[in-house]
Amino acid sequence: MYHCYLRGKQYELLAIREAASKIYESGSVPIIEPVREGTRDLIKCIDVLSKAKAQYIVVANPQVGDMSKSQAKSEAVIDIVVSNYPETELAFIVNEDVSLSQVEHFLQRYPNQVFSIIHNGRFGDVAGLKNFLSENSRLNKHFFIKNDCSTSYRDGFEGSKLVLIEDGFNRRSPNAEYANKLEEFFSDLYLTYKESGYIGFGDFSIIGDHYSEGGGQAITAVLHITYKGEDEINIRHFLSDPRKVPEEVPILLEEALGKLEEFLSENQDILEWSEACQQLMTIYEGGCQTNLATMKKLTIRHHFELMHRISVDRQAEQ
Repeated sequence: MYHCYLRGKQYELLAIREAASKIYESGSVPIIEPVREGTRDLIKCIDVLSKAKAQYIVVANPQVGDMSKSQAKSEAVIDIVVSNYPETELAFIVNEDVSLSQVEHFLQRYPNQVFSIIHNGRFGDVAGLKNFLSENSRLNKHFFIKNDCSTSYRDGFEGSKLVLIEDGFNRRSPNAEYANKLEEFFSDLYLTYKESGYIGFGDFSIIGDHYSEGGGQAITAVLHITYKGEDEINIRHFLSDPRKVPEEVPILLEEALGKLEEFLSENQDILEWSEACQQLMTIYEGGCQTNLATMKKLTIRHHFELMHRISVDRQAEQ
């Protein structure tokens, strides 16, 4: 089972909404960590997922964004989610800074919700956590962020349902640095997770685990597109032309999309199943009058569609 871990920025929620039918068909379960105090976009996203009968998980204690330092704000958002969609599965993040009493408070506040635990660090009282959770039938899974948890730590939860989340995106700054390696390995976890003892796997899509708010005026635009190689998933970066001063976004996007068009002309099978890439080409042919957020939305959507395609292909092989 595939899990895509995304923060609740508007373009990420829109990508989930537009991919909802394929998320359901592939049995994928997105994890949403809300980063905005306002709930309108989050509720719209959950509503679309619910109507598509797709499963999803909402993080109850965000570690980044508007609510990362306010338990009251986080609980206000989750209260609205749960009251509107009582079937929502919640997740609680644990690490070195979280205490067992905080986990207990979370479960006491939401006594009717199925929940999972996300480990993005080493929880201090592993024995206490395991003992406490062993008495709760609503526990679903333990998620581990690979780079934040050692193998020995993960092995300590053997016997539970375990999922490994791996960040396959190598972030570079500034964007022009992606020109140094236009094509990279992204992941082969979909092939290996079961033999490693996990029931599911995941990633942070083409955004990566890094979180930041906004950015300056663009000098280089870059599109990140994942695709399946022989077996592994690779990622290719499509950049606007080199320059030293900022330029209008449509010009930058036309240059980057032109390079994507060349790639897709050599890999036309992608256009048969990626509606996101079809839309990107429509934008290119229409003069690129759009913005970077739309590009991010579509490239995230494409990654969902790729994982759907891989799921369909693997089912056909069985």
